[in-house]
Amino acid sequence: AEPVVILESFASGVPVLATKRGCLGDLVAPDAGASFHEHTFVVDCVDFLSHTSREALSEMGKSASNRFEGLAFFR
Repeated sequence: AEPVVILESFASGVPVLATKRGCLGDLVAPDAGASFHEHTFVVDCVDFLSHTSREALSEMGKSASNRFEGLAFFR
């Protein structure tokens, strides 16, 4: 099953931060967000957001939107 909230985020151009559990790590490409191990998720997210510029997050949002548009089952 696809995590709908991730697809909704991609469709809205919002980068995704997710755990590497199940298919999530594969679904969230590095240019559209980031995925982290469950046991360090919160610390890794804080670190990621602290060191990522707004411009980079904006570019990730654009990539997320493009990723959504490229998904075959939405064509």
